Amino acid sequence: MGLQRLAWLFPGQGTQAVGMGQALYERSPAARSIMDVADAALGGDLLRRCFTGPADELRLTLHTQPAIVVVSLASLAACVEALAEGDLTGAPEEWFGAHLPRELEPAYVAGHSVGELAALIATGALSLVDGLRLVQARAQAMQEAGAARPGTMAAVLGLPFVEVAAACAAALDEVPGSYVTVATHNEPTQAVIAGDPAGVAAAGAAARQRGARRVVRLAVRAAFHSAAMRPAAAALAAPVAALAIRPPRAPVVLNTSARPTRDPDVIRTALTTQVRQRVRWADTVSYLLAQDVTLFLECGPGQVLTNTVRRRNATAETWAAAAPEEVATATAGLRAHWG
Repeated sequence: MGLQRLAWLFPGQGTQAVGMGQALYERSPAARSIMDVADAALGGDLLRRCFTGPADELRLTLHTQPAIVVVSLASLAACVEALAEGDLTGAPEEWFGAHLPRELEPAYVAGHSVGELAALIATGALSLVDGLRLVQARAQAMQEAGAARPGTMAAVLGLPFVEVAAACAAALDEVPGSYVTVATHNEPTQAVIAGDPAGVAAAGAAARQRGARRVVRLAVRAAFHSAAMRPAAAALAAPVAALAIRPPRAPVVLNTSARPTRDPDVIRTALTTQVRQRVRWADTVSYLLAQDVTLFLECGPGQVLTNTVRRRNATAETWAAAAPEEVATATAGLRAHWG
């Protein structure tokens, strides 16, 4: 039976770790090709940061976002190479399109925050080089917006979204002049709030009063996916307007709507608004499961996204592909579905 219900998932900021991608680079010519092209397009030093750090440098938004996207695309390239048995020709974009093995054909593609740009590159909506340069511009714009209006973020665990949103509203009443909002809704009872330190602290306290199991402050100095990122969205307007955007080969489920699109105009709008709006990941997973997607391939460092799927549907088959051994397991599993 052919694969009709596979989704590619691409992780976002926070999944980075020194050493990521190095084993793929050393053992997969396809991954190496992607990473070498990216290193050259982004001005060098990307691979050094991925492989040897230091961690404080890799953790900077300016460096983290391009690094995660590049390792994610290298991960997918290694899977293509494994299923094609090394027979890859042409440009990397063709590996994800014309030369894509049937076992890897996705029904949908989705990425978390900056992972959405990896998804758009992987599906051909953006070219590899144009997409990577946009990731770099996005990272710089978000870092600069965070520096201009410092903020923080905190994970709220064990509380439904409506209660987290109510906690943010209560904090705004308690601390006039502050700001705090739900920045990402990752699972039914797990969200991340973002705002100024006073607002986040007040919202965290209100969340605990409403029954949150834990509130964990994140090691960031910016309020991503909040109104604090409006300058970043404005800074991205010109480079996004100049982009050539093609219909993606598979529908991309957008963070801002949790609905699929292949419309270049919708994608163009999302590329700017996404940085200041909530990431609706829990809704994205709900949508994919409702479409009878049962196979999930996470391309990139870690397995944060496939973990969110497994906690929602224990029967879903999920694979990570961040290391050569994981690529081998994932591609063997995908091949088995074709008999």
